[in-house]
Amino acid sequence: MQTAEWAQIISVASAIVASLSLGWNVYRDVVFRARCRVSIANVRFFNVPGVHNEQVFVSIGVTNLGPGPLMLQSIALHRWPFWSWFYKAERRQAIVNHDWHSPVSSKLPIKLEVGETATYPLPFEADCFLQVDWTHVGINDSFGRTHWARRAQLAKCHAAYIKAFGKQTTCD
Repeated sequence: MQTAEWAQIISVASAIVASLSLGWNVYRDVVFRARCRVSIANVRFFNVPGVHNEQVFVSIGVTNLGPGPLMLQSIALHRWPFWSWFYKAERRQAIVNHDWHSPVSSKLPIKLEVGETATYPLPFEADCFLQVDWTHVGINDSFGRTHWARRAQLAKCHAAYIKAFGKQTTCD
C-alpha cells in the first residue's frame, strides 16, 4: 500500500469514530435524559408528630429512575379536555403549593439522585385541589419537562374525593 491509501483508510476510520461520538453525544443529551416516575394516591398517616391519630392525605410521590440527577421544581395541575386535540379548547393549568412545615413532606425545589424518592402529602379536604376535575397531575423539572402521574391513579383519587365530599367542580 502506498501512503495515499493509508491516508484514506485513516481518514475514513476517523470519520467513523467522529460520527459515532457525535451520535452518542446527541443520544445522551437528547434521548437519554433523566426520567422519573410520579404516583398519586390517597394515604393515611398514623402517629406522625404534629398530626392527629389518623389523617387522610393525597400523596404525590416521585422517584428518579436515572441515569443522572434530576432537579424538581413544582407540582403541576392541568385540565385538558379530550376534545382539545380536535379544536382549540381552553386548557387550564395550576401549580400546587405543598406543606413546607410538615415533617413528612419533601421540600421543593429538590435535587434527586438516581433512586431517590420525594413525597408530597397534600391535605385531603373539601377545598383541596381535587375539588376541580383535573385531568393531569405531575412534577415539573429544571429542564422544562413535566412528568405525569398515571391517569388511573388520579381517577382513583377523584373517585375517593367524590365519595367523601360529593360532586367536583369544573374549572370552566
